[in-house]
Amino acid sequence: MQGLVELIERTVTGIAKLYPESPQLSRKKFESKILSDTQSKRLYTEILEGIEKGIPRLLFRASENGFTGSDFHSKCDAKGRTVTIIKSTNGAIFGGYAATSWTSNSSYCFDSNCFLFSIISGSGEERFTKMKNDGIHHSNTYSIYCNPNQGPSFGGGHDICISNNPKAQENYSNLGHSFSLTGQTYGTATIKSYLAGAYNFSVEDYEVFALQ
Repeated sequence: MQGLVELIERTVTGIAKLYPESPQLSRKKFESKILSDTQSKRLYTEILEGIEKGIPRLLFRASENGFTGSDFHSKCDAKGRTVTIIKSTNGAIFGGYAATSWTSNSSYCFDSNCFLFSIISGSGEERFTKMKNDGIHHSNTYSIYCNPNQGPSFGGGHDICISNNPKAQENYSNLGHSFSLTGQTYGTATIKSYLAGAYNFSVEDYEVFALQ
């Protein structure tokens, strides 16, 4: 029996050496300082399932590139499809996908493919949920808001608003306005605190990746 086990182990090791994971496959995740390796892979495979995507490329990390709206827009405008990952100071991790490029023209942009997601709740619960751009107000007419004096903002509510000073508690989440959460009603305390753990929140860090 022991000999059989050793034979199987040698066979598996040999196969692994013959067919190692290609560098391209191993890079199909987000090189994030906010997410763990497992969370990064799940975001890529589960949350972004069905979306054409290559290797995510980091465009912006607030803790390295600056926290103001102009810092964000200088790195992220006109870059095509992006994924934004936000971590609040209470540990919540959430964000959004936009197929439309960010701009600095102080206007809303229509994006039928835009959605929000939650990975870690304000209480520390891990979850991988998506919110479609079909809320009771405006729906996907107001998918993202491109303001030179704000960071990435989603929805007409805004469902996620990252202010010009996100380290202060000037950000907010009015979820349910333009993006729906199954089983929850717009305007309740529960839905307002769903993404960040509270309606108003401070940002510890946020990252933006291009999907090439």
